[in-house]
Amino acid sequence: MIDFATLEKRREPSRWLAAPAGLCRAAEPDGDAPVFEAPPDRLIAALAAVLEDRPRTAVVERVDDALEAEERTALFRFRDRISARAVPREDGRTALALYSRSTVGYWDMGVNRRRVAALVEAVREAMG
Repeated sequence: MIDFATLEKRREPSRWLAAPAGLCRAAEPDGDAPVFEAPPDRLIAALAAVLEDRPRTAVVERVDDALEAEERTALFRFRDRISARAVPREDGRTALALYSRSTVGYWDMGVNRRRVAALVEAVREAMG
């Protein structure tokens, strides 16, 4: 599992990081983390279910508030990595940090950015 606090994101366009302010000390997020009205364990469970329903995707590790998954590309079956952590907030809600990245190549034509957006939307739908 990656540690979002010490994550050092390479400056390649084949990566997309959505994280709440202050979570990543060594990396600048590309976007804000979505916030949900759910406890961390329920949010990660919903994300795991969404990931398992995606084609060519599998959760490879999961703990109470975090998970790691991989998704294979359709054409060449390259492995992309997805890391997530549910971050409790003081207001009782939970922010979802998501980091999606390609393991091969420099440019992904926006695949990881779109993947993060699609996962957030699917989790919102799954949670009602």
